[in-house]
Amino acid sequence: MNIDKQALCIENAFDIANQLYELANNEIECDLFAVTSTNENGTEIEFERPITDLALEAPSTINALLNRLEAAEKHIEAWGVKYIPLSGSSPVIPGGWISCSERMPDIQTDVLIATVYDNVLQALLIADRFIDPSGMDFHLDEVIGWMPLPDAPQQDILMKSSS
Repeated sequence: MNIDKQALCIENAFDIANQLYELANNEIECDLFAVTSTNENGTEIEFERPITDLALEAPSTINALLNRLEAAEKHIEAWGVKYIPLSGSSPVIPGGWISCSERMPDIQTDVLIATVYDNVLQALLIADRFIDPSGMDFHLDEVIGWMPLPDAPQQDILMKSSS
């Protein structure tokens, strides 16, 4: 996780944890957190706990989630993958990504697309959808951003002169 993102995440997590800890210390009377479901027998309680219990557990839960996030990012780094976020207000997103809400590629142009399903793949823009080489199509609202295909690698050809 980059330093800025990690610091912001940890700061927000600790703010939330502290607020929940304060909530737990205030000993709210009979406020419960409940998860219910409705079926043919009526409404059933699936889970019910006092808010204060949940608030006391929140700091350790947040720390556990942060640890899992860091472990996942280390695992991704081990594979040599670089994380490129696709959010931002600029039409050009870091790494060359262009937001679909700002600009679209020309029709019949092969590009890389980033989908809402966390996929990055090659696709061709045809009318109101992108189609990948396997024939799967993605409607425009399923695509977050796009970028032109990179240039093909250039191979140096060494000419040997015969003597």
